[in-house]
Amino acid sequence: MRKIKVSFIILLLSVILVQFQNCGSPPEGSDEVYSSSNDDMTPGLVDDLPNRKLAFVESLVVSKHDADVINYDGLCSRDSHDQTVEWVVVDLKNDDEVIAGETKCIRGGFRISVQNMLDLECGVDYKLIPYIDENSDDVLIRRKCEPISSFKVQAVSQKANYNNPNIIKKSCYYELEQTNSPTGRECFKTCYMSYKLYERSQISVNFCESSK
Repeated sequence: MRKIKVSFIILLLSVILVQFQNCGSPPEGSDEVYSSSNDDMTPGLVDDLPNRKLAFVESLVVSKHDADVINYDGLCSRDSHDQTVEWVVVDLKNDDEVIAGETKCIRGGFRISVQNMLDLECGVDYKLIPYIDENSDDVLIRRKCEPISSFKVQAVSQKANYNNPNIIKKSCYYELEQTNSPTGRECFKTCYMSYKLYERSQISVNFCESSK
């Protein structure tokens, strides 16, 4: 039953991703690539949000250190269509609201574009909270700290799903980071999609050293 629920959530996110890629504009310098849009696409309306108006699927989103605008996508219910979604970014150290704004629930999904991400302290978790009336959800957001060195190694384009003509570009880097290891530094192959961390794996420090 749990596998079925997870598969359903992934399907919903795929539909919402298509919708927002066709309707929204990426931030300047975005790694996203857009191909032909499908204006006749029937949007997926969300019915499977029992007792909830909106929801995030992810619990934590980590963004690239130098990205100043990040888009965060979530789900909202059918009866919330065209309603205003107010949102705030909260500093968990003191519960201060550091960034705020509003967006719309459109046909089963909402997109929050958080600007001035560079004003957030790196390596620290903040909480992004959207509201519709008295209903809310939250996701932790974190901006990575700048690595000691970063070298772009590849950019891989792939379809979001087999029914989606839009292309998403995954950008990967060798990043040398300061850590608590015996040597004080470690090398990672880190990949991002739309400036958000997609995958990360530790590799030999020689890859980072030889890339300088």
